Amino acid sequence: MTSHFVSNRTMGKALLTGLLALVVGLGATTSLLTGVGQAGTSHSGAPTTSGADQVAGPHAKAGKKRAKKGHGKKAKKRHRVKKCAKGKRGAKCRAARRFGNPAARVTVGGGRWAGALDTTNLAAVNAAYKSEFASGARTPTGYTGNDQTCQAGTSSQESRTATLRALNFTRSLAGLTPVVFDAGLNQRAQQTALMMSANGALSHSPGSNWRCYTNVGAQTAGVSNLALAIPQITSAGMIEMYMDDRGASNIVVGHRRWFLNPFATVMGSGSTDKANAIQVIGPSNPNNPNPAWVSWPTSNYFPAPLEPNGRWSLSAGHGGADFSAAQ
Repeated sequence: MTSHFVSNRTMGKALLTGLLALVVGLGATTSLLTGVGQAGTSHSGAPTTSGADQVAGPHAKAGKKRAKKGHGKKAKKRHRVKKCAKGKRGAKCRAARRFGNPAARVTVGGGRWAGALDTTNLAAVNAAYKSEFASGARTPTGYTGNDQTCQAGTSSQESRTATLRALNFTRSLAGLTPVVFDAGLNQRAQQTALMMSANGALSHSPGSNWRCYTNVGAQTAGVSNLALAIPQITSAGMIEMYMDDRGASNIVVGHRRWFLNPFATVMGSGSTDKANAIQVIGPSNPNNPNPAWVSWPTSNYFPAPLEPNGRWSLSAGHGGADFSAAQ
């Protein structure tokens, strides 16, 4: 599928680079389905046209001449809005319309969230990792359902809290605002997790012939990160899987980028004892802090256990970034 974040804004084309590595398993059978709408897999359909740290709105092309003195780029593009309003089409007109719509504007390079973890403080990073992430790696999901009888059940409140804390720890490292889990989205994601668990497979578009199929579960699969681990998955372990984004089909680290979307505000999580689904496409806030760069690993002190086996990534907070010469 072609994935969009939310509202009416089409996010910029993904621009990122990383050190790529094929890595071994976690001591168990684990798998991630290539991120929602990402290229490189037969499951996800069309290549993505959105990136987890891209912004909507126009950006001047490199080398383009400045507008005449007294006007500037903004004035020039406002003038273009008037021309486009007369019916002209094309990429420039679409960008101009977004520029002319205050609701479509976002702040680029706004810096880290003021409440983010101070990654220059070694003691603070160590303490936060132990309390927010490491503890959840030992927390079971507390699954109450049954794959054999297609009872979706639920995961425990303790597990959902541990998952959310681990997810928000990764966002805080990157200087991003925290997200919350919505009870309604949790229920939808739970049906998706049941389908993945009962079939021992992952798909963003499961067919009606799947065991434990429901329309809600299938629809939510199309807007979620999906993970499967046998014999079991843990509350924070699933977040580490998504952030590592292992496997040849996850070169574009789509799961990671969805989690590190600066504008995300609400997600939903559902887990069985061996599968997880986290709905990542949902409500957002374009006024959230939008750092100029979002990397993984993050800068300064970084927890060594979370180093993604060489699969590093760097995302730009603006559509004009050019990584073509990156090494």
